[in-house]
Parts: sequence; C-alpha cells; structure tokens
Amino acid sequence: MGDKVQINLRVDDAQKEVWEAYIEEEGRFSSLSELIRASVEVEISDEQTSNGGASPGLANDLQTVKQDLERVRKDVQWLREQEQDAVDISELAQEVFDALEPLPSPASPVDVPAGIEMDKQEYRRKRAAESLILPTDSEEAEESGENPQTAKAIGERVNATPEQVRDAIEHLEDQFLPVVSVEVDGQTHYFTEN
Repeated sequence: MGDKVQINLRVDDAQKEVWEAYIEEEGRFSSLSELIRASVEVEISDEQTSNGGASPGLANDLQTVKQDLERVRKDVQWLREQEQDAVDISELAQEVFDALEPLPSPASPVDVPAGIEMDKQEYRRKRAAESLILPTDSEEAEESGENPQTAKAIGERVNATPEQVRDAIEHLEDQFLPVVSVEVDGQTHYFTEN
C-alpha cells in the first residue's frame, strides 16, 4: 500500500467540535482522521461522476434524455415556424386575392368548336383568360400589351416569389374562395371568378 504520510489540518475549535459531534451522532467514523479521509474520497468521487466518470448505464440514460430533449426542441421550433407560416400565408393570400384580375364573362354564349377536347366551362374560361392576357382589340393591345396573370407576374405586384404566390393560391383554394387557374400558351394564369 506504500508509505503513509501525515497531513496536518488546522481548524478552529468550533469546527473541531462540530466534526466530533457528528462522529458521535453518526457512529460510522471512529476518528476525525477517518471522517476527513471519507469526506475527501466522497468529494473526489462526486467530481469524477460529474466529469464523466458515471456508470455506463447512467451515461446511456443521460444521452437518451439529451436526444429526447433535442427532438422536443426541434418539434417546438417546427411548430412555431408552422404557426408563423400560417399567419404569413394568410396575410399574403389576402394580398394575392386582392391582386387577382377577375375572369371576364363572355358577352355571348360560348360553344366549344369541333375537334377541341374541353368541356364548355373549361373552354369558356380559356377564351376569357386569353381575352385578358392577350387583348385582340388593336387599341387595347397597344395600350396594355400582354397582361400575364402568372405566379411570377402576381408576385411582382405583391412583392412575393412565384412559389409563395402558388402557396397563397393553394391556401385560397383551401378556403373555398373563387380562384381559377387557366392554362394559356403553356403557362398557368390565375383569376377570380364571379
């Protein structure tokens, strides 16, 4: 076990009396030296445990708790973002709805020409959209030119990206508002419908 060395410790009388009273009450220690040695060992053991000297089972449990806590933090963050996105998309959806052009109603009944595979309503919407997007009246065409109603064009009016506009349109459709999408020359254009 090796040679023993003596370590002297100076304390005042009141402290010594407290320690001796503790020895008498507890009965686990036979001397002040034994109490001091045990106390020092407990302190060292506690320090090692708090610095990673914990049992493998306890360390594993602690790691599992840390992982669960991190997952909960991420879930809470995701929920906060979803709530904020819901508020943001509602506000943007209102701006987009206000920026949508109404789909004009035809002046006369529209019949689907032979050879075109569309139902009557779809054909009417396409013709109405074309009249707004690509005006045929020469005076109107000179004044306004093309009038696209794409997500990009609407986004420029409301200061949003095309993706945000499409999300807003989807939100409006989920709210059962009269939003219509029409394909014209390979592009989707958006309108309100009366």
